[in-house]
Amino acid sequence: VEGVVDGSFGGGQRSPAAEAAINDALNQGSLLIGYTGHGGPTGLADERIITTASLLALTNQNRLTFFVTGTCDLSTYDNPDLTSAGESVLTDNATAGAVGLFTTTRVVYSYQNTQLVTAFYTQVLARSAAGDLPSLGNASRLAKTTAAAGDLNNRNYTLLADPTTRLAYPRQRVLIDSINGRRVASVQVSLDTLKALGQVRLSGHVENRNVLNASFNGTADITIFDKPTTVNTLGDQGGVPVPVQVQENVVYGGQATVRPLRRRPHQPGRCPGLPTGAGGRGRQGRRHRHHAPHGAALPQRRVVRVGGPHGRQFVAPR
Repeated sequence: VEGVVDGSFGGGQRSPAAEAAINDALNQGSLLIGYTGHGGPTGLADERIITTASLLALTNQNRLTFFVTGTCDLSTYDNPDLTSAGESVLTDNATAGAVGLFTTTRVVYSYQNTQLVTAFYTQVLARSAAGDLPSLGNASRLAKTTAAAGDLNNRNYTLLADPTTRLAYPRQRVLIDSINGRRVASVQVSLDTLKALGQVRLSGHVENRNVLNASFNGTADITIFDKPTTVNTLGDQGGVPVPVQVQENVVYGGQATVRPLRRRPHQPGRCPGLPTGAGGRGRQGRRHRHHAPHGAALPQRRVVRVGGPHGRQFVAPR
């Protein structure tokens, strides 16, 4: 919140830009929204970046999100005199809102919150050996029993969702095999550099449950991000400005056709003039659209070095 322009209003500090960015992310269909910090039964943060009213105004029909909220009693459901914000987003928005929440019903504490929500993210995004992802119920159970601290604190968290539900993860994965003909090992660091105005060829494949899907037919959306930049928070309300790294500048965006007979998508593209500065680690995202229900997308990332005179970088997937 401190990283965007905010201001003082009659009801206290507000961050309209942060509020707008969150609403946009929700309405566009973010799979998972996480928050750790101050909050209460009527919303999140002193700046009220999410409120009951804003949740009821969501228009994300057929693009419901899942909330993870490490904040005090956002979803108190046993008070007959109050309908909490967590309840409202799940039950009171008839056409939009959330598919569920891993959330709190009582006062909770910062350090233990961080431990638990980190454990939840680890569990809910962990694929089995067969390539499957867990149900929300199993992810919640494992997070509560494996979090490093906060057994009593963990009891104040609940899963407001069908425990057998799995999030709408992509069932297939996109993997890059080579850059400009240089093979990218799945468990080793390879080196490559994207130079300004140079032509780059990416080659990859689609896997379904860790097995090559040679019949995949669709389109690959390829985005390459510039190296991270450092911005300072505003140090609002007597706080100290904190440097934060962000990675959001797009160097290249394009499409490639994926054909079953070729088995590998190839995407030649030319890098534009790169921003001024030393080289650094960029980031590449890939997403596939299949000509069938529930196509492939990329749940992992590889990191590319962008700019600079020396070849440096491709980092294996997370």
